[in-house]
Formats: sequence, C-alpha cells, structure tokens
Amino acid sequence: MELVLILLIIFLLLLIGIIVYVKIKVEDFSLKIFGTKDIVEGFKQQEEDFNTTPKSLSGMDSVILPKLNKDFPSLNVAEMKELAENSIMLSFKSIEKLKLENFPKVSEKFTNSIQDKIEDLILQNNKLSFKDIKIHRSVLNSYTNKKGLCSLIIQSSIEYSVKTNDSEYKKVQRRLNTEFVYVYENSENEHKSLSLSCPKCGAPVSNLGNKKCDYCSTGIVDIAKKTWILNDIKMS
Repeated sequence: MELVLILLIIFLLLLIGIIVYVKIKVEDFSLKIFGTKDIVEGFKQQEEDFNTTPKSLSGMDSVILPKLNKDFPSLNVAEMKELAENSIMLSFKSIEKLKLENFPKVSEKFTNSIQDKIEDLILQNNKLSFKDIKIHRSVLNSYTNKKGLCSLIIQSSIEYSVKTNDSEYKKVQRRLNTEFVYVYENSENEHKSLSLSCPKCGAPVSNLGNKKCDYCSTGIVDIAKKTWILNDIKMS
C-alpha cells in the first residue's frame, strides 16, 4: 500500500513538473513572438493588429505608366485611381442598400456580380452594414493590351467596419483589385461579357460592335469603343 502511495506521489510530481515545464516554454514562446507571456492575449493582439494594419500593395506604377502613356497619352491616371475608389464606395453602398447604385459605365459582368451578391443576401435574409470606410492608397497593379482589349487593374488598400444583421461591428482590412477595360477595335471575340447599357433607355447592349441600340436606336458604338469600362472589383 505504501509503495502504491509513493508511486502515485512520484507520478503526480512528474505530472506537475511536466505542466510547469510546458507552461514555461509556452510563455517563453509567446513572449518572443507576441511580446507577452499570455499566449491567448498574444493571439488577440495579433488579430487586432491584423485588423488595424493596412494591407500592403503590389504597386507597379513605374512599370505600367510608360506603357499607358504610350497607348493613352491623354489618360489621367490620378482620375482613374479616383474612379476606382469611387466605384468601390458605390459597391459598398449597393450591397448595404440591397440596390444597385448608379455606377459610371460598367460591364454586364460587373452588374451581374453585384446583383448576384444582393440577391444572395436577400435570399439568406442577411443585411450587411458598413461604417468608417477608408481607402488608404491605390496603385497601378496590372496592364495588358491585346486582341482589341485593354485591361487596367488598380489595387487599393481599404479599411472598414462591417456587421451582419444585429451582430457587432468588426474592423477589417482588405486589398481590392478594380479592373477597367477599354475596347478599341472590333475583334473576333465580341466581348459580350463587357456589354454596356444604352445611355438613353438603359437596355443592355450585348454586342459592342452594334452601331445603334436595338430598342431605341441611340448610337452606342463610339461609347463602347472609346470608354474605360468598370469590369470587376474583387479581393486579391
């Protein structure tokens, strides 16, 4: 009986020793990584830092600007960045109000993506609310020019607080890519996914090669061929 008791005491002492050793190691690890011995508090601080630190951007302005200046000498890049940021704000507003805002010229692809998001929220009986939306910075991220179609991607670092229905607001940081396209000639591909709406009656223009709206006969070919069109906004 005494032997069993001694063995039990030894086992408990070993267990306590292991627990103390692990605790010391965890505290040392947490102190090195997070600057605090409380690893739970360390993870909380890390999450808070993650949600309050602006996202870094992949800026390619120095590479892209010469190409843009060559292809579009009169293009104002600062205005394009401003247009990208305004489009992001309108996207938040559309999703919050569950109604598509009046964007500048946009593609059918972009319109459908916003409408799909709105319909999903309505079907799920969810309502997203945003506040304190702040765009830290926007840079040129990508530019291509091929097969009658130019694509310009502007990347933005954005901060906002969001909540679903009656939940608490949560601050988040995001990196968004806003894509604009420019159709400068008719090609074998009709670019149907980039179709505009008629500036007069609002009817969809499925073929950018059309010279007139099929519904009201308003001329649309020059608009389609000489306009940067908002085509997509997505997280990167």
